[in-house]
Amino acid sequence: MRMIGIYGKNSEEWIITDLACLCSDITSVTLYDTLGAEATEYIINQCELKTIFCTSDKIESLAKSKKEEKVPSLVNLVLMDAASVSDIEVGIEAGLRVFNFSSLISSGISSP
Repeated sequence: MRMIGIYGKNSEEWIITDLACLCSDITSVTLYDTLGAEATEYIINQCELKTIFCTSDKIESLAKSKKEEKVPSLVNLVLMDAASVSDIEVGIEAGLRVFNFSSLISSGISSP
């Protein structure tokens, strides 16, 4: 079973990601701040999430978990909003590949 995490407030990008999962036979796994870092890490590990679509305010906590080797399966972050260069660097330094949502959409349009 393929799964993708979605971690951020409801937005147009959140809905597009969820609909893309539905159309592609991918299970979307929602993550919430109210659960806390331990529960978020538990869910990521339980589902063996490799990719999480998230808002830029989640980069730091996800990168910290990755650096501390608490979420070994996590490889990719797709940012659903604008992020600073320093935020992106935090993710990269933790060993994550960081993508921009709009760039991903453009790539899909140019090579369906």
